[in-house]
Amino acid sequence: VDQLQELLFAVRDAKEAELPPALRLLTRLTRATTLEESNAILEEQRGLVNADFLKQLDAYLEWAKEHLPQAELERLQQVRQQAQAKATILRA
Repeated sequence: VDQLQELLFAVRDAKEAELPPALRLLTRLTRATTLEESNAILEEQRGLVNADFLKQLDAYLEWAKEHLPQAELERLQQVRQQAQAKATILRA
């Protein structure tokens, strides 16, 4: 089972590497399980956190309203607030 999971993660990571950087960031944030983890990801990728990225995140949140559980939506909305804060700091 562990080997199968490792294989699945390797395939996921390989496919994710083919995505544009901003979309890759978005997928990493959706997998983050804590706000500390999402904050670390945003800090690591802060050069990608701009108005265009926030628009992509907003579009995903609109989709999430119809397709994800409320708790997950609330977590993603908190991630959005983190991203907004990073974008604001970068502009200053």
